[in-house]
Amino acid sequence: MEPTALTIDQVLAAPRRETFLFYGNPDCGKTTRVLEIAALHSDRKFAVIDGDGRFRRVWRDEWPGVRNIAYYPVRDWTETRAAYEKAKKELGTGDWLVCEMIDKYWDWAYNYYYQEVRAKSTDDLLLELKKNTKGPKGVADPDSITTTRIVKLMHNAGFADEMTSFLDCHILWTAAAQPLLIDLEGKETLDLFQDIGYKADGEKRNPYRVDTCIFFEVHLKGGQKRMWTTVKDKGRPKAWRQEFDGSKRAWWLDYCDFVAKSSAPVETMVKQ
Repeated sequence: MEPTALTIDQVLAAPRRETFLFYGNPDCGKTTRVLEIAALHSDRKFAVIDGDGRFRRVWRDEWPGVRNIAYYPVRDWTETRAAYEKAKKELGTGDWLVCEMIDKYWDWAYNYYYQEVRAKSTDDLLLELKKNTKGPKGVADPDSITTTRIVKLMHNAGFADEMTSFLDCHILWTAAAQPLLIDLEGKETLDLFQDIGYKADGEKRNPYRVDTCIFFEVHLKGGQKRMWTTVKDKGRPKAWRQEFDGSKRAWWLDYCDFVAKSSAPVETMVKQ
């Protein structure tokens, strides 16, 4: 098929497609923010691929009135890929594809490779390699380069890269946070996360695949204080530890208001 060249007028006329990564420590409100967005955009379809089951509990207990979600609980790489293939066929422009705990899927891709190629669980394989390694060098696998390349193709090219680059719907990922280990991190990771001190867990390129990466945190001393920081937000102003109270006003509205002053407002902003 011949490629189609777009003019600048066509590019400007097209709605901006959002790609988000929300990350933070447990109970910082990542799942609540997802449900909040779904509630505010009740005219849009949401597909949620859930890797740890917590979304189900928050949805059931706190947001039972949100009815525009197709929910896919998954437990391994095979189920994740099947859910993704089904969800992407059902979503269009303006809809949302959510991957809860995207960091788990990288580990699951490795597990799938070991089970399919080595016929062993990850734990059993690592124990076997450790036993067969001489000296204190730790785990050594002569096939590790090939393994990494194959797993990257499975997770990145056919899943994460395709999702963030080629689908028409908006993308929203959530992930756990890990403290930044200054002496062990690469320059690229330090440049992105050093100010906030926490990086997103999961495949290391995930934060660079999205346009917007937001860190959520909660402080319990002196009352519960919730804050958000934009680690990156292409074409928009960056927020630094902005306080918010989700019980009084949806955080999504705060975010839309914050970026409205930029030249790239949120196309999916809720009209108030």
